[in-house]
Amino acid sequence: MEHNIPWERLTRVQERFSSVPDPALKRWLADLQTRAEELRAAPPALVAETTRTSESLTKGQMREYAVVKLLFTTWNGQLDASSLAKRCTTPGATIDLSIKLGLVLDDQPP
Repeated sequence: MEHNIPWERLTRVQERFSSVPDPALKRWLADLQTRAEELRAAPPALVAETTRTSESLTKGQMREYAVVKLLFTTWNGQLDASSLAKRCTTPGATIDLSIKLGLVLDDQPP
């Protein structure tokens, strides 16, 4: 999966090639669709992990994290799955955030 393609473009690519009769391509597209759905469903888990992390740290400790702004946003009660989904505009952004939070999202491309 190309990790830096915006979600909307990835959907258009899938739609464009969905009518190609090649069985191998159809399997690949199905795998891609499954992976994309998994990643697009990740924001609630990412919010939960961000909340857990922000609640377990002091303000000084939060400043040491790569996602310091996100931790403070969470700490201030201003983060939900919808707002986080706006930050995760590509598969790569979603995966990158999960790595920074220490949350394992299986990153096996189809």
